[in-house]
Amino acid sequence: VVVAGSGSAGMTAAIVAAHSGLKVLLIEKTAYFGGTTAWSGGGCWIPANQFMAQVGLSDTREAAWQYADAVVGPHLRRDLYETFLDNGPRMLDFMFEKTQVRFMPRTPAPDYRLDLPGALIGGRSLGSVPYDGRLLGDDLKRLRPPLSSFNAPWGMMMSPLDLMYALNVFKSRAAMWYMTKLFARYAVDLLRYGRGTRLTMGNALAARLLKSAREAGVTLWSQTTAKRLLRDGDRVSGLLVEREGRELQLIARKGVVVATGGFSSNAEMRREYYPYPEHHR
Repeated sequence: VVVAGSGSAGMTAAIVAAHSGLKVLLIEKTAYFGGTTAWSGGGCWIPANQFMAQVGLSDTREAAWQYADAVVGPHLRRDLYETFLDNGPRMLDFMFEKTQVRFMPRTPAPDYRLDLPGALIGGRSLGSVPYDGRLLGDDLKRLRPPLSSFNAPWGMMMSPLDLMYALNVFKSRAAMWYMTKLFARYAVDLLRYGRGTRLTMGNALAARLLKSAREAGVTLWSQTTAKRLLRDGDRVSGLLVEREGRELQLIARKGVVVATGGFSSNAEMRREYYPYPEHHR
């Protein structure tokens, strides 16, 4: 299997394929693995997940259907949503059993449209557990750095819990001490590793997936650009890529997974569908 793209979708597909006994090559066009996942909040939305009970909440399939119907309306692909509801909790079980990926319930984290039927005050949204980047070894240098404009002021990553302490740093000795320890670790990390190693949110999720891909035996190529799909009649047989100034044909016996991101990389589609296309990165 050849996988194009190293965000959470691509790395998850690669890991599952590898655990299924397949030989997997994952390619990434940039020098860093993690895609936009490494810049994100690192969460996932899974109705009726097995962790809701930890925060005293519960969910039903009926409520999840009600909410999706109200939000998406006639555009809802009912067959896809049915598959999503069936496999979301199963995905979490697989990732916890086979990989380094760990999620925790986000609180408070209500559904965006609490005014609609089927919405919940929390529990469906899961966030990535922070990760020690030192466990990546040399791959820490290959993990996409976080966005300083999002959750990494001055390059130091912060979780939602950290932000609560930061907001009270001049009001509480405990908050001051907490933030002092964070800055001290970050300063040491900069000297030793050139970046922070206390990874949070999307950077933590990307790191956990990268570590898991290595452990599963996935071959990882960075700075490799997908050019076009190769076909054998109606069948996709591989991928044409550019690597180190040469074009290579990668033949895939089982298939090609295209996980290179959405339409936001297309300037014309951004102008049509984004309300503020000039702010795209």
